[in-house]
Amino acid sequence: MLDNPIEQAKLKTESFDSLFKIWKDPESRLDWDCLFVLPPWLKAWWNTFGSGKTLHICSVSIRGKIIGVAPLYISGNTAVIIGDRDVSDYTDFIIEPGKEMHFFRALFDHLQQKGVVYVDLGHVLRNSPTISFIMTNFYNLKCIIHSEPSGNLYDMGLPHSWKEYLYNLTKKKRHEIRRKLRRLHEAGNVDTLIVEEAEQVNEAMDIFFKIFRMNIPGKSDFLTAPMESFFRLLATEMAKAGFLRLMFLDVDREPAASVICFDYRNTVYLYNNGYDSMYQHLSVGYLSKALAIKASIQKGKSSFNFLKGDEKYKQDLGGKPVQLQQARIELK
Repeated sequence: MLDNPIEQAKLKTESFDSLFKIWKDPESRLDWDCLFVLPPWLKAWWNTFGSGKTLHICSVSIRGKIIGVAPLYISGNTAVIIGDRDVSDYTDFIIEPGKEMHFFRALFDHLQQKGVVYVDLGHVLRNSPTISFIMTNFYNLKCIIHSEPSGNLYDMGLPHSWKEYLYNLTKKKRHEIRRKLRRLHEAGNVDTLIVEEAEQVNEAMDIFFKIFRMNIPGKSDFLTAPMESFFRLLATEMAKAGFLRLMFLDVDREPAASVICFDYRNTVYLYNNGYDSMYQHLSVGYLSKALAIKASIQKGKSSFNFLKGDEKYKQDLGGKPVQLQQARIELK
């Protein structure tokens, strides 16, 4: 017979310093599968947008071993996973597999004592372990989960070679990439540069922002001063963690396009991009993404994630839709 999970589990509030220690613990069994709840990501968001909010990072442990983390802030009667829908494509809790009941009972009991009625998860993957577990165990957890479709992200597995990748596309798309690459190389000297080191981030991000603002007006409007600060800090923090892949596509030594990617757990995530409209006729925006895929294949990565949004290029380049859910838990 199992011990009473509420008596067994202990909850503790954490700082960002202690969260980083939990993340780096080599003996931890926590599943840090979600890019958007890694401590470098959470820290960058909080330091930019956290003013006026009440930080409430919780860990749950059993016999001194941490079995789960809830990276939250509290706003009124709602606990929210750190981040927002504009910059965090999807989120989730970090839980040791098999310890979900212990974790959620301890967390929900604690949050109710704090006056929390709702837990806002934002966007989550349709196959999120959190969604599946709570939908199956809502009665024992004394909660209701409200979940509805909220768009798609696009993901794809990567083959072993660029040639094989092109072969897996439709004939039309394969010929289109080859034709556009040929035209690009005929226009001038083409090169790619990948920035990974934290010491290079500030200068590289200056170039990225310049390119970004040369794109369509909607992109420029999005890049407010706080958002620019967030992107710069995020790139720095992720570079320190070894995850940043900031790629530039140059034509005759002039930056024509750029993509911000993150390389985590053998998957490359295409987070944001921009291009100089002066080079639009050379399809540099489209080709910078194709070349990011090529670089990922050459590094032996197993998958490429285009993230949230239904832009046509994602399907053209081989991405398959994965449904996102907007989820909110009501505690009873």
